[in-house]
Amino acid sequence: MAILVCGGAGYIGSHAVHALAAAGQEVVVVDNLQTGHAAAVAGKAAFVQGDIRDAACLDGIFRRFRIDGVMHFAADSQVGESMVDPLKYFNNNVGGMQSLLEAMVRHGVGRIVFSSSAAVYGEPDSVPISEDAPTRPTNPYGHSKLMMEAMMRWVSVAHGIRYVSLRYFNVAGALADGSIVRIGDKCLDDFVQAVYDQRVGDGAGIDALKLVYTPLNGTGLECVKKLLAKLGVTHVTVVPEQEKPNGDFPTCPYPNPEIREAMQKGLELCDTVKPDILLGTDPDCDRCGTAVPDGKGGYRLITGNEMGIILLDYICRTRKALGTMPEHPVAVTTIVSTDMATPVAAKYGVELRRTLTGFKFIGEQIGLLEAAGEADRYIFGFEESYGYLSGAHVRDKDAVNATLLVCEAAAWYAKQGMTLLDAINQLYAEFGCYRNALHSFAFEGESGMHTMDAIMKQLRQTPPTAIGGMAVESMVDYNTAGTGLPKANVLEFRLAGGAKLMVRPSGTEPKIKVYLSAVAPTEEAADAINDTLGKAAAALLKA
Repeated sequence: MAILVCGGAGYIGSHAVHALAAAGQEVVVVDNLQTGHAAAVAGKAAFVQGDIRDAACLDGIFRRFRIDGVMHFAADSQVGESMVDPLKYFNNNVGGMQSLLEAMVRHGVGRIVFSSSAAVYGEPDSVPISEDAPTRPTNPYGHSKLMMEAMMRWVSVAHGIRYVSLRYFNVAGALADGSIVRIGDKCLDDFVQAVYDQRVGDGAGIDALKLVYTPLNGTGLECVKKLLAKLGVTHVTVVPEQEKPNGDFPTCPYPNPEIREAMQKGLELCDTVKPDILLGTDPDCDRCGTAVPDGKGGYRLITGNEMGIILLDYICRTRKALGTMPEHPVAVTTIVSTDMATPVAAKYGVELRRTLTGFKFIGEQIGLLEAAGEADRYIFGFEESYGYLSGAHVRDKDAVNATLLVCEAAAWYAKQGMTLLDAINQLYAEFGCYRNALHSFAFEGESGMHTMDAIMKQLRQTPPTAIGGMAVESMVDYNTAGTGLPKANVLEFRLAGGAKLMVRPSGTEPKIKVYLSAVAPTEEAADAINDTLGKAAAALLKA
């Protein structure tokens, strides 16, 4: 008798196949290879490339093999994507489960182990989450998994099928026999070299930098230290409490470098070490936060938008000076990132492309340039949430690459007798103070999702003529054709005086996010405009 493993070519499924084969079980794998890899399937397992939504495919498997039980791992699993394309998730996940259960009933197979998800719990009342905690999924992915569980429960009542659901979180690991391996030193060395090759300037003075660095109990330490050593930066003090990987994150409840509390241990160490820069990378080392001396004895966090502008300007001015700027250069940012990128790019003759929120869309632009044989035109991409990338060595934001760029820019400005804070202030003086703010409004539970939908519908049907006393000069609905971007549930309101308000339901949480932007001669004046807009946004979203 054999066990059918659906999605057995994927990461979790392939590990299950290996374990079953090692235990002497006969294993049959079915996978459409949408995200899986045939090479990951254990050699002793029979492999069928097919889709479980295809009844004929399943019938063929059940007739050919004596299937005694099923392990089900085949599903789409990206929360953010599910918010953008929920029908895909219901079609693949729920539809696949229906097709599989129907086949099991037809062929008299009475046991199934299902790979569910902790996403069925949504926002828990307490942590750790108990197995009997209320199930309140906040996204289509979580809802699809809960629906699949319900389908098994009712099929069990009607047909006696025995089932179990495994509601786990993230999974990681390798196999001791080496058939699935951990990334070794060569891969890390090659990656660091690829980042090092993205150097913009000559690196003069970079060896004099004094840093405090925190990986926030995540994965960044080894790669960042390798890169800094390669750059000649030796004055590096690592925050001891946050040096080693620790998924409990004992020193910061939310390890996000955008949040001051996450950087607090580093800031405290700065009071003693007095570095030129505090660097913090998030746990998966794709975002990088910074703080620099404020000139008053303390340290000021540089926002994601500010660092994006500093780096964009540094890359442009340096490549212009060195003659390494390509013809028709391209920089990429998102529709919710600072409008200040527009005049900075224009100054240097750089084409600025704006994408939807999410760094994958910036990576997509790199791919388009590569496909056209113009990869060298790409010089930089950034988003307001501390994501930066200057090369094509990866297709996502890269905090190791950001570390390189921040150190280069800091060293260059140090030669001018300036800090990175001086740099952004100088840019503000040249282009105006572009200031941004983000407000999130929570709408809990299933009723909250309906409320969010109602708010977005109301804003589309009856858009405001003024917000915070500022006239609405134009509105862009990114859910319609003609924007030049894929459709997205985002509204943009351009206001008199250069201010902007954007409304976007979160892709991962039951929240509506409102992005505010203002430009004024001073930071104080711009922040005052955003304060007014923030209050107006709260009133606007009371639907």
